[in-house]
Amino acid sequence: MKMAKSRNLILLITALVLCIVASLASFNFSTVKADTLSATDYFYLNGEVSEKVVLADNSVKATVENGDVLKLKNKILVHPDIFSITLKASSEIKVLKINFTGEAENVNGHLNLEGEFDKQIKNTIVIDTEDETFKIGDGNTEPVYDITEAPTEIYIAYNVVADGLHRAETENSEYYKLKTVGKYALISVEFEFVLDEGASGVFNIFEINGNYTTEDYAQNFEIDEEDPTKFTKNAKPLITFDDSSFIYSSNVYKVVEGFQYKNFKPTVHSVLGSYGSEDIQFDYSVENGFYYTSNKTLCFIKSGLLTVKFDGQANGQKFDIAVVESEIDVYAPVYVAAKVGNEYINEYKSFVAAFQSKLVSEGTYGEDDAIYVSLGSNEYLELPSMQDLVSDDVTSYANLTKTVHYTTPVDSGTNSNMKIPLKAQGKYTFYVTFEDKNGNEINTSDFVRVDPDDSNKVIYGSNADYIFSFEVLDNAPIKVTKASSQGEGFIGVKYTAAKFKVVASSYNEEYKLYYSADKNAEDSAWVEIPKASSVTDTEYNENGLTYDDVKAIAYDGSMTFTPNEKGYYKITCTVESDVTGRRAEATTDIIEVNDKPQVVKPDSKWLQNNVWSVVFLSIGTLCLIGIIVLLCIKPKEETDIEE
Repeated sequence: MKMAKSRNLILLITALVLCIVASLASFNFSTVKADTLSATDYFYLNGEVSEKVVLADNSVKATVENGDVLKLKNKILVHPDIFSITLKASSEIKVLKINFTGEAENVNGHLNLEGEFDKQIKNTIVIDTEDETFKIGDGNTEPVYDITEAPTEIYIAYNVVADGLHRAETENSEYYKLKTVGKYALISVEFEFVLDEGASGVFNIFEINGNYTTEDYAQNFEIDEEDPTKFTKNAKPLITFDDSSFIYSSNVYKVVEGFQYKNFKPTVHSVLGSYGSEDIQFDYSVENGFYYTSNKTLCFIKSGLLTVKFDGQANGQKFDIAVVESEIDVYAPVYVAAKVGNEYINEYKSFVAAFQSKLVSEGTYGEDDAIYVSLGSNEYLELPSMQDLVSDDVTSYANLTKTVHYTTPVDSGTNSNMKIPLKAQGKYTFYVTFEDKNGNEINTSDFVRVDPDDSNKVIYGSNADYIFSFEVLDNAPIKVTKASSQGEGFIGVKYTAAKFKVVASSYNEEYKLYYSADKNAEDSAWVEIPKASSVTDTEYNENGLTYDDVKAIAYDGSMTFTPNEKGYYKITCTVESDVTGRRAEATTDIIEVNDKPQVVKPDSKWLQNNVWSVVFLSIGTLCLIGIIVLLCIKPKEETDIEE
């Protein structure tokens, strides 16, 4: 009997599993399988994936029209030693513009011709093309193209003369310099095309970074004949250390001996995005002078020049190397000279401009051109980065300890968060000292100190140019901004309008709800609906609203109400300062209210599409019930039968 029960259990469980598998197999799952490589994985045409960009003729091949822009999806590293792009443009393409866009060399931006500071810098090469293959960044030959626009528009300023990108001098050349990470500039690349109206041309990209001949860092676009899902070669990634962690100088990364760089990982740059940080690991040992822990802590324990190598995580392939100079930090950080002659340097100007922009963004110019800001115990002005103005021999800017020394109209103090508390109207003064990882610090006496012979006088030091002051008045003018849109309302359904954004300090706000049957009615024709709690007289009847109407609408005096009639509603928000009496007002977009929404049950063809799944699951359910029943039935005990 027990054997029969076990056999039945096994049969039912097997049937259950088969039914589940069959039901899952019969569902309509959609799958996508990539059979070949696609150029649209790596390039956009006019910001979108386009069938006009393909991999063909061992190249990225694009069919373009006038005004089209072809952009490489991933940013790439640029350096004259490695950078080049091999291209071909058909004769229909009259002019080709190549834009290289990256971060400005100065962290707070570069001064443009309009007197503003740009943090993103675009360099452009303009090429008058012919039907031929040519190479940008070929260090062995003269450029094969002509510059067709004014030099002020085409300057390429990145360590380049004849051996890198083409160089055209301009009066504003400093503006075009790009930030470097290690020895590289990280840029985005895009190609713009000029053709006759209605014409189309063909553009090919054959190779990127082809100048790097000593190692396999050049990327071509040849597809593997045996495996069309792969290129014949994926260029090795270029690897940089985070520039916020290390100083790069004289072709080596400067590191502090014995200092633990926490949460550190190298940055991987791949033309096609084929590699990421997870694909590499440090090839390290204590004997090599450093260690790297599982929680991403990097520490150099030997002095001198050390070589850091990287391995491929999966296949042990050797990638890039970095040369590191490990040393004890001996010297305190220093400020750069703020002036050359009587002229402030660009880095100083960009910091001042960034600071003024921060100040204005926190406040508002009044009619008297004074800056009004919100003041109070929780109001602060955050300072912009001073990375371009201070340097240390070993410790990077990110790892320096910053101390802000400030004087307000009511007190003075210090903090380490690069913020100045805005407590009262009046004049503020501040300067910043820096300390490296070995405890070397800029002295406060280098800014200002009390005259030892006269306590009523002060003596300014060598860093006096880095003492800054500003003046503010109390309470920024109030600003109220409506939400970008409002949803649809329905009769009898509670509606909460999207909130207003209020920029102010110490203020009162008042909301009012209005109704009109005509969307385009004059403001005076809209009827104000009072708060439900404000109406207590059961005989209330004003502006066409009865006591019952007000209670049904149940307006809460803020953003919530329950429409009781078709038509149009809107809410105004009025904000008034507690300090100055300034007022500001905004009104929501009109809220359209319609009849109660009808619930429509859509047609379902799920059962029709999945009938076999239902059948198999039903059989499986019966099997499961059978299993439970068999488990609950106690078999009879076997007894001997006398003959």
